Amino acid sequence: MVITKVGVCSLNQWAMDFEGNRVRILKSMSDQDMFCFSAENGARIRVGSELEVCGYGCKSHFLEADTYFHAWQVVASIMCSDFCEGMLVVIGMHILLIRPSRFISNSRGYTEHQWFSTWNRPGETEEFFLPDFIEQHSVPLFGDAVLCFKDVSVAFQTGSEFLHPEGSYLWSDSSSADIFCVSAAVPHYLSGYEHLTNTVVHGYPGRYGGVLLFSNQLGCDGDQDYFDGGSIIVVNNNVVSSTDRFSMADLISVMLFSVSSSFRLGSASWLWQYLRRSGHNGFFLPLSGGKDSSAVACIVSTLCGLLCQAVNLGESDVLNDIRRIVDDPSYSPQDARELCNRLFVTCYLATENSSSISQANSSALAADIGRGLASYLVGCPNYLVRLENGKNRGCGSTARSVERIIGKFYHSIFSHHLNININSAVKAVLDIFTGAFNKLPRFRCHGGESRENLALQNVQARLRMVITYLFAQLTLWAQSRSGSLLVLGSANCDESLLGYMTKYDCSSADVNPIGYFSKKQLTSYLQFCEIKYEYESLKRIIETPPTAELEPLSGGSLVQTDEVEDMGITYDELSALSVYRRPGFYGPYSTFCKFLAASQGKASPSQVAVKVKHFYRRYAINRHKMTVVTPSYRATLLCPDDSRPFLYNVQWPWQFRQIDDKVGGANQRKHQYFLCLLQVKQLKDSFQL
Repeated sequence: MVITKVGVCSLNQWAMDFEGNRVRILKSMSDQDMFCFSAENGARIRVGSELEVCGYGCKSHFLEADTYFHAWQVVASIMCSDFCEGMLVVIGMHILLIRPSRFISNSRGYTEHQWFSTWNRPGETEEFFLPDFIEQHSVPLFGDAVLCFKDVSVAFQTGSEFLHPEGSYLWSDSSSADIFCVSAAVPHYLSGYEHLTNTVVHGYPGRYGGVLLFSNQLGCDGDQDYFDGGSIIVVNNNVVSSTDRFSMADLISVMLFSVSSSFRLGSASWLWQYLRRSGHNGFFLPLSGGKDSSAVACIVSTLCGLLCQAVNLGESDVLNDIRRIVDDPSYSPQDARELCNRLFVTCYLATENSSSISQANSSALAADIGRGLASYLVGCPNYLVRLENGKNRGCGSTARSVERIIGKFYHSIFSHHLNININSAVKAVLDIFTGAFNKLPRFRCHGGESRENLALQNVQARLRMVITYLFAQLTLWAQSRSGSLLVLGSANCDESLLGYMTKYDCSSADVNPIGYFSKKQLTSYLQFCEIKYEYESLKRIIETPPTAELEPLSGGSLVQTDEVEDMGITYDELSALSVYRRPGFYGPYSTFCKFLAASQGKASPSQVAVKVKHFYRRYAINRHKMTVVTPSYRATLLCPDDSRPFLYNVQWPWQFRQIDDKVGGANQRKHQYFLCLLQVKQLKDSFQL
């Protein structure tokens, strides 16, 4: 029996960072402490992720000759290294075979067809002439082949081929191989890893036995995706080793995560990769006290916990990144709360339309860890809760109860918090308009038109964005610290699709960790955090009706709510309609058919038609907002900013007429034919990954 030591790795590669990628590849073959399958430990086959030399996310850079030139330079450098001597490396040593992909991915966020073409000659190869500086005299093979050595045979695939529904056909010519190597770049999706591991463990090579080496990328390589690692070694359908997921390091272990844990860890890890590679020095979040911004705050809190955990495990690279970001070469985080105070600044931006509940909620966050509680109230009304040395002064009973319940959550996070009032800025802008036209717009409740009402709301929202960026740029300067902060957005997918957001308001940010999640998913996540972290205040936040707080209060109480007053549709309904649009890929008519069936008689066809028409009409009117939407962490298939027009006939005359005919019972034969087509589509979708 011949024994071959093999290994896979999950490297945190970065698109177009050729030097950094080269260093990480060499480290994977030389660091005994980090990789038990290094050359020094006797490994003979090393499999890395797809496109690990240049990075998977190069996109249009793949069309540049420089990208190929520099990639070959890196390969030449690796070949000259002593670390890969005697090893079969996907990109190193004497080049024996260049294996092109027989299938490329063009769905679920993949756009490989824009940069690559497939190899359509199964079982065939041709000669490939290498660049002169490779200094290899023989000509390698290019094409579909299996490498057969004296005592072992090795087959290769890319992740797109392996996960393709016809992957078994693609493997058929290689079924006699002993070792199957898969280089992949599979981004993180909620619940996606369970399907992935099932495919890897019980996939096509498993039918024939042997060893499967599946390598997946780790980290954010420059775009909206986060690759969660989880490279796996399978021997005869049994997982024998795996790299960790959502980790700052590559640890050999097998872990499966719940959807909520996957949300928490994936979004936090993506934020960290963005922060450390962006050159900024922390995060700035406009904190309203609602579900969306609270979810983002929980994500940052989770990130700080992960970083402290990595530092405690001795990850020197993580500690060095933290020290560089906080600009303190001797800094070592004491705990997650203390680190959060260094990295995270939040700000409540009050207007005269802000409720006492949300104001007290934000005031409870006014804590500067290590110096007790301090007040950062700037120009706020007298009824705000003022916190000085941990004591409430001059506040009503409502504010006290809110501070006690909701405040615990924010004290648990311990960000550096600012509480300011922007009424003077709003008044200044309206004075400019009044000076030009000698007319002052009024809210609807004061007798104004709907366009006046909307314009007055948008002034507040857009000024919050301007002030947010001012504070993000200068907060550290005011503290005599270097650098600036990344602005975090907190717009969810539902509101983006419906257009229930102001263009260039606080939804406009540098990055948004929740932009691909529905309000329903965010609520579930907050419920999870309430239990896991014992944040008692989250229960109150979850129960508080969502509101923009941009219209005047009535007797100090809210009159404006998202679902009743503004959107005309509930978040649960909006979540379902979002799924029908994508990943379901249903248009208005098929969405109506699906939504009607899902209602199970709880709503009449005419009521369902009103909801569907309202959704698509609002979607079409506001689609232009997605042209400037903030880049978001892409962990679901909802994708509000996918490739669709931004200018529609908002009346959808043909589509809506088909819905009306269906409601009225006309043309039943035509609709029965359409339902048959819909069933065929559903059956086809059930076989897709």
